[in-house]
Amino acid sequence: MQGEINAAIREVKDLLQQWDEHIRDLPEYQALRELLEAVIEARAWLKLAISNDSELNRLEVEIGEAKFHRRDLGEILSHHLVAYHEDRGRDIIKDMESRNRKIEFKAKLGKPALDQPRLPLGINRHLGEHIPIPTRDQFAKGVKAGRSDGKARCRPRNGKEAQGAGISAKKPAGIYGPIGR
Repeated sequence: MQGEINAAIREVKDLLQQWDEHIRDLPEYQALRELLEAVIEARAWLKLAISNDSELNRLEVEIGEAKFHRRDLGEILSHHLVAYHEDRGRDIIKDMESRNRKIEFKAKLGKPALDQPRLPLGINRHLGEHIPIPTRDQFAKGVKAGRSDGKARCRPRNGKEAQGAGISAKKPAGIYGPIGR
């Protein structure tokens, strides 16, 4: 049975190769290849012409500024709507065309800022619950007291040493636990 399957696979491959060769021999295929090469060359010339055109460069800068201004105005409107809702307690306003419009509130968590410390999250921990990371002194006290629960670490993660002052900034592998915690 396996021999028949292998023969059928070879036959399909041979037929596909013949089909591909036959298409490549067609004059229409050759004409298409020449036209595609011409299109690729024309696209390269167009990119060069666009990059050299000062009017297009000026318009591109203006488009970027207009998009930034639109986004900025949207954020300002959002802040005004939140303030309106907090001041008056209403979530419906009238727009410029005197239509009633509902204020929709959306929220999402952003990335933590570099100047704000990250809160470590453990297994079965609530989001935002602060879990203190032991310092070297606290670890030494834990070792003397016979702590072996894995909560104390051999090096501090929140001191100057962990940030690269005094020791190499490159953290040795395996000291801080497995990757993906």
